[in-house]
Amino acid sequence: MPISQKLNDLINKISAGVYTNESLDLSSQGIDNEGAQALADALSENSNVKKVNLYNNKIRDDGACNLSALSLDELNLSENNICAKGAESLSKSKIGFLDLSCNAIGSIGASYFSDSEFINRLSLRECGIGSDGAKKVLQNNKITMLDLSANNIGDEGVKEISENSEIVSLKLSQNKITHIGAEGIAKRKKLITLCLDLNRLGNEGAKAFWNHPKLKFLDLSQNSITREGFLEICKNKTIEKLELFNNFINFFEEDIFSSDNSLTYLNLSGNQLDDTGIEALKCLTKMPKLEELDVSRNNLGDRGIALLSKNCSTLSRKIDLSSNPGFEMDVPKSRFAR
Repeated sequence: MPISQKLNDLINKISAGVYTNESLDLSSQGIDNEGAQALADALSENSNVKKVNLYNNKIRDDGACNLSALSLDELNLSENNICAKGAESLSKSKIGFLDLSCNAIGSIGASYFSDSEFINRLSLRECGIGSDGAKKVLQNNKITMLDLSANNIGDEGVKEISENSEIVSLKLSQNKITHIGAEGIAKRKKLITLCLDLNRLGNEGAKAFWNHPKLKFLDLSQNSITREGFLEICKNKTIEKLELFNNFINFFEEDIFSSDNSLTYLNLSGNQLDDTGIEALKCLTKMPKLEELDVSRNNLGDRGIALLSKNCSTLSRKIDLSSNPGFEMDVPKSRFAR
C-alpha cells in the first residue's frame, strides 16, 4: 500500500532532523511493511526520537525486521501482524523496552528472546507462546521486566525460571497457574512487582508469598482465595500494595491477625466481608501505614461500615465503602477522608 502523504511528510521531517521530539506516536495509522521500512530509514538518521509507538498497525515480519535495526529506548509493536520471523530479528535489536503483545509469534518466536542481549523490558502478552515459549523467555538473565499474561502457560511454563533471573517485575495474569507454579515463582527473591490475577492459586498459592523478602506490589485478584489465604499473606512484612478483589474472603467472629505489615493500599473489593468478622475489621484499621482501603461490593452492614468509616476519617485514610448493604445512600459513592 502506498505511503500516505501525511506519513510521507512526517518521515521527511524525521529524516531531515526537523522532528525533535523524543516520542513518536503513530498508533492506528494503517502502516504496513512499506511504511515501516521508510520510517526505519528515517529514524536511523534522527538521534532525537527514543520512543516509538506503532500499536495497532499492519506491520508484518519484513517491516519488523527493518525496525529491528534501530536503537531505541522503547518500541511498541503490539497488535500488528508479526510472527516468529519478525520476533527473531527483534530479539537481536538494541531496544530497551519492546512490546510485542497480541502478535502471533508463538512458542518459536518467544524462544528467540532467551538470549537477547539488549532488551531489558519485554511484553509478550497474548502472543500464544504456551508453556514451551515461556520456559525459554524465563531463562533470559538480562530482562528485568516481563509480561507473559494470557498465554496459557500453566505451571509447566513457570517452573524453570532461571535461578540467576534479574526479573523484578513479572506479570503472569490469566495463565492457569496453580499453587504449584506459585511456589516456584516465590523462590525468585528479586521480584518487587508480581501480577498473578485470574489464575488458580487458591489458598496454597497465596501462602507461598507470606515470607517473600522484597515484594512491594502483589496482585492475586480472582484466584479463589479465602480468609485462610488472606491471613497468611498479611504476615508478609514488605508488601505495600495488595490486590485481592473478586476472591472469597470473609472473616469468622474470632478472627484476628497481625497488623504489623507495610501495606499502604489494600483492595478487598468484591469479596464476602460482613459484620460477623468485626474483630478482623478492627485489625484492618490498625495497619499503621495503610492509606487506602477498598472494601466495596461486599456484604458489610451498619456496624462494619461505621467502624471502617470512623477510623478512616480519623486517620485521614481514603476508603471505598460503596455497594455494601450498610452503606449510607446519602453519602458519596466513594468516601474520601482526606
